[in-house]
Amino acid sequence: MSITYDDPQGTRPVTYYLLVEEDLKKHGVTHATLQPGAENVIWVSKGPSHCPINLYYVFSEGQIIDVQVD
Repeated sequence: MSITYDDPQGTRPVTYYLLVEEDLKKHGVTHATLQPGAENVIWVSKGPSHCPINLYYVFSEGQIIDVQVD
């Protein structure tokens, strides 16, 4: 399994990353990179590097309220 976090400045709460990782695992994702997106968003990149799938987990009050796929 290789889900990695790329947020060296700690711009998002660790709990956001843990919630996203839990959701990814629930959906069978074993390889992804998580990093900060826009405000209150965790950006997830998964899939092969030549054709990644981007997911945007939107948070409000510490909970995931939406997941957008690009």
